[in-house]
Amino acid sequence: MSNKKHFIDVTENGKVVNLRQKFGQRYRIQFDPAYEAEHGKRGRSDDPWLQVIPCHRGEIYPLVDEYLVASTRASGSIANRLRSLSCCSILRDGDDGVDVKFHNDDYRKVFNLMSPRGAQTLSEERRENLIEAGRNSRFQTPPPPSQDDSDPGGQPIPKPEPSTNPGGGGLPSAHAAL
Repeated sequence: MSNKKHFIDVTENGKVVNLRQKFGQRYRIQFDPAYEAEHGKRGRSDDPWLQVIPCHRGEIYPLVDEYLVASTRASGSIANRLRSLSCCSILRDGDDGVDVKFHNDDYRKVFNLMSPRGAQTLSEERRENLIEAGRNSRFQTPPPPSQDDSDPGGQPIPKPEPSTNPGGGGLPSAHAAL
């Protein structure tokens, strides 16, 4: 017997679909902008309530239990087609788009309309190229500063002369008046 609901997380706020576990291999998963407010700039929590699948025509996010919400950015043909799907219930219908609730088992119908962005994958060849490109700059200490007073061309670097003009700029003249 397989556990079909292994992607459902039980949190203190109830059960929710973990988008990263269910769809993370195929689709890009991001966090809602509220994630930073909830967990801080450097938060490392994988909070399933704040996971979002960005789409070309809006976004998809978890609602409760085994339900998801598809939210469009505009009211047009995609919103009309979502409204007409028997698996979708309208949560919000406005001039700026529509939010529909659907069961996660019906995700294929909704995802086909919303066009989720694919997961970012790195081929082994590209990975090796990036490692090689960064090899020369990794874990090296910078050279100590030069002790001579010359620029790389060998010419001496002129030292600024202290100003004797009060108010003419330069710290020495401002302190000289004291």
